[in-house]
Amino acid sequence: MQSYLRLTVVAYFISIPLSGAAEKLTSLSPSINGVFVHDSNLFRLPDSADVRSDSININTIGLDLKKDLSLQKINANISLVDYKYSIFDYLNFTSLNYNANMEWSVTPRLHGVISSSRSETASNFAYNRAFNLPSQQVNKTNRFTTIYDINSSVSFITAVDQTTYTNDQRQMGLSEYKQIGKEIGIRYSLPSGSSITYALNSSDGEYLNIIGSSNNNNNSKYRQIDNAVRIHWEISPKTRADLSATYINRTHPNASERNFSGLQSKAALNWDITGKTSMEVSWSRDYASYQTYTGNPLSDINFAQTDRLSLGPIWKISPKLVARLRYEFAKVDYMGLKSMQRNEKLQDTSFSLQWQATQNIIITAALIKSIRKSDIDFYNFKSNMTSISAQYKY
Repeated sequence: MQSYLRLTVVAYFISIPLSGAAEKLTSLSPSINGVFVHDSNLFRLPDSADVRSDSININTIGLDLKKDLSLQKINANISLVDYKYSIFDYLNFTSLNYNANMEWSVTPRLHGVISSSRSETASNFAYNRAFNLPSQQVNKTNRFTTIYDINSSVSFITAVDQTTYTNDQRQMGLSEYKQIGKEIGIRYSLPSGSSITYALNSSDGEYLNIIGSSNNNNNSKYRQIDNAVRIHWEISPKTRADLSATYINRTHPNASERNFSGLQSKAALNWDITGKTSMEVSWSRDYASYQTYTGNPLSDINFAQTDRLSLGPIWKISPKLVARLRYEFAKVDYMGLKSMQRNEKLQDTSFSLQWQATQNIIITAALIKSIRKSDIDFYNFKSNMTSISAQYKY
C-alpha cells in the first residue's frame, strides 16, 4: 500500500508543472504490464537435489514522461512492480523503480546528460544459494556527462558516475559494492554516423558485507583504471557494428593478492537481411570481480573471466507479429585458484512471439531453456521457463 501511495504522490507532483506548460509537453504515457512465468527449477538446483518449481505473477504500473524545456530534454520512467510467488510466497515483494535522464545544453557546442536509475529485482538463484530467505538485489546509478564539440567531428567528453549494488542476502563471491568513477575521453565522428572513442576511467570502490573477510584486514577497498577504445561502424544502411577493447586493472591497496587485470573486448553486428528479417550477433570477453575470502590462497578466487557468444535472428511475420529466436553460450573461468579448478558452461535458448493486438496492447509469449554445467556438481542445473505477458500503454 505504501508503494502505491508513493507512486500516486510522484505522479501528482509530475502533473503540476505539466498543467501550466502543456505546450512544452512531448508525452505523458501511463502503462500497465502483467507477466505470468512458470519456472521448472526456481532455485537452480542440480538434478540430484529436490528441484522445486513455481509460478510467478509480475504486475507493473508505469509512467513515461517526455518533456522539452527550451534546450533541455527530459525523459523519465517510474514503475511500481509487484512480485507474487504461488508456492514460495516468502519471496513476494514490491519495488519502486525509476530511470530518468535530462539532455542539457548551454550552447550548441556545450551539452551533456544527467541520468539516475534504480532497479530492484529478484536475486538470481544461480548464484544466490540462500533458498529459504527472501532476497532482492538493488542497483543504483547516477551519472553526469559533459560533452564539448570542438568542431563538427571532434568532441571532448568528461563524466562522473556513482554505482551501488546491494543484496538482501550476503553472497559468496558476488560482493555488494559502491563505486565512484571519473572519466575523460575524446570522440571522432564521421558524417555517416560512424565514430571512434577513447576513454580513460578511474574508479574508487569498496566491497560491502564481505563473507569471510577479517575485520582486522582492510581489504575491502579497491581502485580500477580502464583504458577503452570504442568503435561504432555504420557499414551500410542495413549493417551496423560496435567494437570495443578495454584494458582493466583493479588493485587493492591493502590486499595485493586480490588484484587482477585483463583485456575486455566485444564485437556486435546488427544486420537487416531483408525488410522482414534481421540478425544480431555478438561475442564478448568480460572480467568481473568474484572475491572469496577463505584465507586459503590455494582455493580463493579473485575474478571471473566470461567468454560469451550470442545469435539472435528476428522475423517480422506481419506488421503486427514478430518472432525472435536467441541462443547464447557462455564459458566462465574462475581465476586465482592454485590447486583446484572451477569452470562453467552456460547455454540459454529462447523463442518468443510478440503480437501488436491493438495500437495500445502488446501480447508476448516466450519459451526459455537454461543449462549450466560446472566442475562443481552443486552448481549444475537445468531450467525450463514459460511466460506470457500483456502490456497496455496509452
